[in-house]
Amino acid sequence: MGLDVYVMPLWRFKCRDFRTPLEEAFGDAARVVTVGGVAKRPARVSKGAQARARREVEAIREAVQAANHTPIHWDDEGGVVLSEQSRGIEPLRAYAKWLGLREQLPSFGPAPEGNYYKHPAMAAKPASLSCPHLVEHSCYNGYFLPCEFERLVNVEPYKVFGRWLFHKAVGSSPRLLRELSFVQEHLKAPDGYTYESDDPLAEVKMAFLQMRKAAVLSCRHGLPIIFWA
Repeated sequence: MGLDVYVMPLWRFKCRDFRTPLEEAFGDAARVVTVGGVAKRPARVSKGAQARARREVEAIREAVQAANHTPIHWDDEGGVVLSEQSRGIEPLRAYAKWLGLREQLPSFGPAPEGNYYKHPAMAAKPASLSCPHLVEHSCYNGYFLPCEFERLVNVEPYKVFGRWLFHKAVGSSPRLLRELSFVQEHLKAPDGYTYESDDPLAEVKMAFLQMRKAAVLSCRHGLPIIFWA
């Protein structure tokens, strides 16, 4: 299953008023695969669907506001400013977590079988996290809102294959951007970097550059980052 990354109004995403990267490349698809199954894209988004989507966005806003005890507001209007496929953010999350584990793990080695979910840093438990909005967010299904708040919040529980319960995490784009600046102090990924097979941090740098682009656009346009897998 692929991972798409968007910066766009959340209500438009929820009522499927957008085109995926694959649709942009190959034309409209008759059906769209989601975590809830296979859905047919409507030819025109109804007012009822728009209203339901806006209610869902409001529920997310209220949940984040209640958990953080701070006002949460953004203007959820505009176009799609980022629509890309991703190879995954796990290498970057593992590296960001490792930065707080350097006494335990002196070097950031390769992931077993190329699977960064199994990287030693992911299983370790640091005393504190320098990048909680990056590390604790799955970056798989969920959102970063263009608002300032401290705590990540889990919303919208869903089941995979009708068995395993997951939630969608909600983080803060401004905090994410600051955390990425901290990562860059150590990673030093150059602008315009392209994948280099002999670079042991190539996967980390590619994920970093995509995430930073999304965070910058989210803060600049005041729109959420959306992960959809």
